[in-house]
Amino acid sequence: MKNAQVLRQHGLKAKKSFGQNFLEDKSILARIAALCDVKPGATAVVEIGAGLGALTASLVEAGGHVVALERDRDLAPLLRARFQNTPQVEVVEANALTMDLHVLAARLGKLTVCGNLPYHLTSPLIFLALDQVTAWRRLVVMVQKEVADRMVAPPDNRTYGLLSVLLQGQLQVRRALDVPPHAFHPRPKIWSSVVTMEPLENPVPGADL
Repeated sequence: MKNAQVLRQHGLKAKKSFGQNFLEDKSILARIAALCDVKPGATAVVEIGAGLGALTASLVEAGGHVVALERDRDLAPLLRARFQNTPQVEVVEANALTMDLHVLAARLGKLTVCGNLPYHLTSPLIFLALDQVTAWRRLVVMVQKEVADRMVAPPDNRTYGLLSVLLQGQLQVRRALDVPPHAFHPRPKIWSSVVTMEPLENPVPGADL
């Protein structure tokens, strides 16, 4: 069932205040799940903003154990109902900005963190993950295309700036794919990009940064 139908069935609509644009292109969902490099039975994935569970389902199909974070009190019960018979999924009703990845990593091992990030919370969520970099092995996030341009920009590029320096000094950052507006419901007015990040073996020391 399409996201729009599910929302209508429950008398809901996407909330602009939460930056909700639900990805529903199955081929792109499968590609994002593949980018998470899930090892069946061995990879714990923290999904930020699980929404209606489309990416959650793809991650489960890949063999991951998923901690699905969702702050929307209207959507969390729908997620629980959808995955109530799926032991690989833990639905946690919480704001991702308060998450402690170290607590989860202590229980589940080194994490993969993924999600379709609300555009207005992209930087805070990425910096939160950066502050807890020892808890995870891979970060796979959907962001606004223009933000992705800055994240991956090389020196001497016109988009190279503070975000580029902060991330590239600590992480290997790659743009994996661009996603058109029609892949979402509701459709955003802009393109998005999926970016992958992994901690560098030799990050830039804090003083140099």
